[in-house]
Amino acid sequence: MQAGKYQPRRDMSETALAELASSIEQHGVMQPIVIRPLLANEDKSEAFVTHEIIAGERRWRAAKMAGKAVIPAIERALSDELAIALALIENIQREDLSVIEQAAALQRFHTEFGMSHAMIAEVVGKARTTVSNLLRLNQLHDTVKDHLANSALDMGHARTLLALSSEQQPIIAQKIIDGGMTVREAEKLVKSILQPAPKINRAEQVQSRDVERLTQRLTDMLGAEVKLKHKKDGQGSVEIFFHNQDQLAALIKHIEAQA
Repeated sequence: MQAGKYQPRRDMSETALAELASSIEQHGVMQPIVIRPLLANEDKSEAFVTHEIIAGERRWRAAKMAGKAVIPAIERALSDELAIALALIENIQREDLSVIEQAAALQRFHTEFGMSHAMIAEVVGKARTTVSNLLRLNQLHDTVKDHLANSALDMGHARTLLALSSEQQPIIAQKIIDGGMTVREAEKLVKSILQPAPKINRAEQVQSRDVERLTQRLTDMLGAEVKLKHKKDGQGSVEIFFHNQDQLAALIKHIEAQA
């Protein structure tokens, strides 16, 4: 037999395989692998190969390491759609796949079989929102995917980086890693990139400070709250606020005395 073409796993840890091989050497293969027969015209790694593995490739490889010539297997005649579904479901249910491997496998349901997010969710037994979030990870730059697969970044960081262009993602991802940023800090960083603080005109800054000084001067002079509106063409208006008739009378008296 040979490894299945629909195996969703990209990496198999040699250490983990060795540990599994040790267990199999002592206790045997506790759970049968699932295989399907190959047609005469299908690709084969060797001429004598008659079956491919649908689920249980790690057990098969570990059993070979343990020197087992025979292991239990269940043969099923499966279509390509069912083959990839079974391979993916087995790995996901055992939680053996990284989120990137899950995302890539789920994408094949959509690309090769035209399944909607809801249909995929039903097939693999996950919530539709979970499936949608995983599928979005396929939009990440390959460098960011590697960081996520290596646990340098987590799902929260990855979802935040999706808001950036593909070119920006690896640059900002490295900043997040180097800075040991939390997801919240990463969100603030990305937000500052997408919505930079508006540049303040130097002349407008000076004018704003002048208006503040004049407003305070008038407030002190009149003993009442003053609001000064200044337009770019030099025109403007002054509002004087009073709280009762006595304060208004005092304001009028003060202005008349200054006239």
